[in-house]
Amino acid sequence: MVGHLLGDPKWAQKFIGDATSGGRTKDVSSFLECLSKAQKLDDVPAEIYELRQQGAAPLRPSPIELRWETIESATHYFLSPKVRPLKGMQKFVVIRSAAAAIEVLRRNWATIEEVALNLVARGIPFNTFSPGPLPALPPADKVKQPYKGLGFRHAGFQATPSEYAKYESIRNRIFCSERGRVALMMGGVIARLALGVVNPQAVCSGPSSGAYTNGRFIWDGRSTSPAYVDDVFTQEELDIICGVYEVSTGQSDPFGPDGQQTKTVSWWPREVTWRNSGLNMGYWTRSCEAWFQNRLAEIRAGSAELHNLRHWNEILPSSDRCRLLSRTNDGLAAAFLDENGTRIVADPTTETFPRTIGGQDPSLRRFYFTLRTHRPDSPSTLVVDETLKSKSSSKIATNTLKPEVQNLTRQYWEARRKITTLSLRGAAIENRLRSLKVKDPDIYGATAELTRRLVSTESELAEERKRSRKAENILQDIQRECETPNVVPMLVAALGEN
Repeated sequence: MVGHLLGDPKWAQKFIGDATSGGRTKDVSSFLECLSKAQKLDDVPAEIYELRQQGAAPLRPSPIELRWETIESATHYFLSPKVRPLKGMQKFVVIRSAAAAIEVLRRNWATIEEVALNLVARGIPFNTFSPGPLPALPPADKVKQPYKGLGFRHAGFQATPSEYAKYESIRNRIFCSERGRVALMMGGVIARLALGVVNPQAVCSGPSSGAYTNGRFIWDGRSTSPAYVDDVFTQEELDIICGVYEVSTGQSDPFGPDGQQTKTVSWWPREVTWRNSGLNMGYWTRSCEAWFQNRLAEIRAGSAELHNLRHWNEILPSSDRCRLLSRTNDGLAAAFLDENGTRIVADPTTETFPRTIGGQDPSLRRFYFTLRTHRPDSPSTLVVDETLKSKSSSKIATNTLKPEVQNLTRQYWEARRKITTLSLRGAAIENRLRSLKVKDPDIYGATAELTRRLVSTESELAEERKRSRKAENILQDIQRECETPNVVPMLVAALGEN
C-alpha cells in the first residue's frame, strides 16, 4: 500500500474499483508523500499530522514519566512511573526509538509493567535497565568455541524437519533460562521465535542476578552517575537461537577449523541481517508475520533450505522507501520531543564532576528531559483572585492544599497499580484453569475458602475504587479552582473534614 501511494505502478490494479477507500486513500497518500519529503515538523501540514496539532495525545498528562539521555553516542528514552515504588528495585523501560516513546505516551498505559507487556505484544525492541554500580572487573573471556551456533556439519548436510526439531529443543533451553526474557525484548524475528515459549510476564521481573557480571552496561562516564544494567545474550547464544551451522564445502582450507573450508548457514536470519532488511519497521507488522508463517510452513514441509548471509540479503524483502519513512518518522518524533520537552540540568554550583566526557564539547554534556504537559504559551502559574491574596490564604494553600493533593494523587496511582496487577494475575490464573480442563469434582472441595477470600478481595477493591473516585473529585475541584478561585474556602473545608 505504501508503494502504491508513493507511485509504485505495480500496486495500481489492487485499488481499482475500490470506491469506498477513495477519500481515505487520498488523505493517506498526501500524508505519506509529505512524510517522505519532510526535513522538519513544519514540512507536514498540521491538518494531517497529530504531532503538530494542539492538544496532541502525547502532550496530555500521563502516569508514565519520560526522560532521555545521550549515552555512548546514542539517545536512550527512559520510561518510569511517576509514582516511585516504595519497595523493590527501581526499573526503567528503555527504548531507542523516539516514535516508540511517543506511542507509549499516546496510549496512556498506567504502569511500567503494562508498558513492557504492550511493547512485547507489538514486537518493539526495549530494555529493562536497573541502576547499579559499574562492574569492578570486566568479565573473563570465555573459551572460544571451534564452531558457531549448532556446530559443524559435513558436506551434503540437509535441512530436514527432524533436524529442525533438534534445533528447537536446543534453542528452547535458552528461552527457558532466566535470561530467556531477553529474546522478547529484542524484537524482530528473535522475539517472534520466543513467543509461546517465554512467558511475557518474565520481562517485568527486571535483570537477573547474572546481569551484574555478564550483562550489558550503559554509562555516561561521570563519576556521580549510576550505570544501567540489563541481561544480554552472548553471540554464541544468538547463533543458536537463529539456528546457525558451519557446513563443510568439501574443500580444504589450511586456515579453517580442522583444515576444512566451511560456510555459515542458518534456519533464520541473524539479528543484524533482520535489522537491516526491508521488513524491519521498528515493530512486528502483518508483513513480518506473513513472511514468518511462510518460512515456517516450508520448514515443516521439508522444502526449506538453509541460507548464508548473502542469500538472506537477497531473499528478505528490501524497501528503501519504507526504511526512509521509518527513519523520517522517528526523526520527526525526536524533534517533537525536543520541542516540547523541558531541560533540567544539575545546579552548576553543586557540580563537582567534570563537565565534559572524554574531551567532548561542554555543550554536549548530559541533560535530563521531562515531557511538558502544556504548550509553551499556556499559563504555568495559578491566577489568584485579589480577594484571596492574603497572607493566611497563601499559607493555607502552600502548607495544607499542596501536600494533601500530592498525597491523594500518590494514593490514587498506587490504587490503580494494584488493581491493574490483580487484573493481570486474575487473567493469568483464569487462562491456566481453562487450559487444565479439570473434570474431577473433588478438586473443588475447598472452594468455600476461596469464595470467602474472593468476597474479601472484591470488597477491598470496591473500597479502593471509592478512594480513587474521591481523589479524582478533589483533583477536579482543584482544576476548577484554577478557573474559578471562589471555591477555595469550600475545598479547604472539605480537606479539613477528611
